[in-house]
Amino acid sequence: MKLLIFAYTTDGNIPRSDLEIISHSKDISQEVHLVTNMPLNATIKGVNKIITPSGRLDQDCFSKFIEMIFKKDDYAHIVGKSDIVGKEIASSLSANLNMEYVNEIQEFENKDKLIVIRDFFTGKLSGRIEINSKSILLLKFNTHPINESDTVPVVESLEFNCSSNKKLLSRIITTGNKPPLESSQIVVSGGRGLESKENYAYVEKLAELLGAATGASRAIVDLGWVPQTYQVGQTGKIIAPNLYIAIGISGAVQHLAGIRNAKKIIAINKDPNAPIFKYADYGVVADFKEFLPILIKKLEAMKK
Repeated sequence: MKLLIFAYTTDGNIPRSDLEIISHSKDISQEVHLVTNMPLNATIKGVNKIITPSGRLDQDCFSKFIEMIFKKDDYAHIVGKSDIVGKEIASSLSANLNMEYVNEIQEFENKDKLIVIRDFFTGKLSGRIEINSKSILLLKFNTHPINESDTVPVVESLEFNCSSNKKLLSRIITTGNKPPLESSQIVVSGGRGLESKENYAYVEKLAELLGAATGASRAIVDLGWVPQTYQVGQTGKIIAPNLYIAIGISGAVQHLAGIRNAKKIIAINKDPNAPIFKYADYGVVADFKEFLPILIKKLEAMKK
C-alpha cells in the first residue's frame, strides 16, 4: 500500500505535527511519499520520496499539484494533517478526484484492510471505519510519538504552472506566542472568566515564568481579546502538553476536545461547579485576581 502524504509549509520547514503524520503512516505502509507546496530547507528522513514544485504554490495551486502527483502513480490513499489548511485542501481534492474523505482520524489499523479510528460527538463516542476504496484521510496530530527513521528519500522537483482565482494580499506572522502552541510542553490558557481583555496579561505573565505557550478558549477569541491562532479546542488547536493550566475556562466540550491528550490539567476558576473541574487533575476554586498574583510572586522568587 503506497501512501501520498501532503504537507503545507510557509517557510520551507516541515513542523513536528507533519513529522508525526509521516511516522504514524509508516506503521501501515512501507512506501510513503511526501508532497509539499514549496522546496524544503532540509531533507526529511522517514519517507521514500519527496516531491516538490520548483517554486512556491498557494493553497489552491497546491491542491492541483497534489491531484497531478496522485494521478501519476498508483497511490492507495492521500494522507494529511487534520487542521484548517488540511481540511480545505482535502475538500477540494475530494471533489476533484471523486474520492471519499475522512477527517479527525485518531489512529490507523492495517488488518488485511485499512481501519481508521475516529471520535464522534467531541469524543463521547469512538468508531472504527473500514476503508474499502481510495480515500483522503486526515489524521489528528499531537496524539502519536515520532519514531526515528534512517530512510533517506529521493527528492524530485517538478515544474508546475498553475493559475488561481485567489490572490494573496498579505501574510501576518504572529511572533508573540512562543514556544509554538502545538508543540509546547506547558500551555497556559485563559477564558471568559478573565472578565476583560486587559486581564489576559495574567496568562501571559504566568506563561513567561513557566516557559509556556499561551492559549485561549473560543469565547475570548470571538470577543477579539486574542488572535484566532491562540484558540484551543475542537475548532482550534489540538494540543498534548505535559501540563495545561486553564484560567477562567468553564470547560465546554469543544474546548475539552482540544486538551484531552494533556498529561496533567490544572483548572483555576471561582465557580466550584465549572465542568472543567470534572476533568482536571488539580482544581483551584478561587478568584484569579487574588490567586494568580500570589502564584506569580512565588515563581518570580524561585527564579531569583
